Amino acid sequence: MILVKFIVGILFFLVLILIAPIKYDLRIKFKDKAKIFFCAKFFFGIVKYKNDGLKIFGISVKKNINAKERKIKKKKVRKNKFEAKKVMRKKKFKWNEIDYAELLEIIEPSFDLLKNIFKKFGPKKIFMLGEIGFENPEYTGYFCALESFLREIKIFDLNLKHDFNKKIFDLDIYLYGRTCFLNLIFVSVKYIFDKRVFLFIKSNFFCKGD
Repeated sequence: MILVKFIVGILFFLVLILIAPIKYDLRIKFKDKAKIFFCAKFFFGIVKYKNDGLKIFGISVKKNINAKERKIKKKKVRKNKFEAKKVMRKKKFKWNEIDYAELLEIIEPSFDLLKNIFKKFGPKKIFMLGEIGFENPEYTGYFCALESFLREIKIFDLNLKHDFNKKIFDLDIYLYGRTCFLNLIFVSVKYIFDKRVFLFIKSNFFCKGD
């Protein structure tokens, strides 16, 4: 009975992790130089990541690794990458053996994957506030045309002024979004089990002859 409760508890915790919201917001200020402020919250705010680092239950989590240890770690990573490349070269799979007719077949589902990723993980709203101008009025006009196009996209909320006589770039961009790990699993499984993608993976990675 205790074992059953333990297993149920573990499963419940895993489900919570999968459906727990991941909220993020990003602010970029352009004036003399770009300043970036990023914040992400996971598992109902228990886990937070900001510019100053990671916090769990409000406690900072920092890696105490000195400079020498970092160098050793980098060398190990390089060595592992080099060895991995050597192993890949020895494998029988070769890119020139790919059936390019099948490769063309997966272009459409691959674009669908990118659209789904943006839909599930992309920002819900993007705010742009500031003043923009170029020394050449023609370039400022081009930007106005681009702005008109962006205004037609629902996620954009623009409040911009334009200066056609001088160069100025004072811009504040703010965006926010929300997703969860379950979305990542959903879009990945949907892509992999698309008939065209599945056949491509099967024929090019698992069914190569000697």
